[in-house]
Amino acid sequence: MGETQSADVDWLKAAAEHRLLQLRALDEIDAIQSGVDSFARSSGRPPADWPALLRARAIRGIPLDPSGVPYVLTPEGRVRLSEASPLFPLPAEPQGRGPAQ
Repeated sequence: MGETQSADVDWLKAAAEHRLLQLRALDEIDAIQSGVDSFARSSGRPPADWPALLRARAIRGIPLDPSGVPYVLTPEGRVRLSEASPLFPLPAEPQGRGPAQ
């Protein structure tokens, strides 16, 4: 394999690994969002922040994305990937899943 082919393979491997981490983040966001939504239903309002969910024992710690950056919780109670994450932006969502960020 030539140097160019090796570089292409390395690039493709890195791109695939990056995309897999993004897909993992999407799955994690869905799971975390489910807990946030459950909290909002039981309390009648979205959580103000991660510590509110910690106090309610809805989560065990501040959730981190696969790169180790904390997810963002919006005032509306939506879980999002931080713009500071190396995984940002997430790929477009398949139709019917809702917004990615």
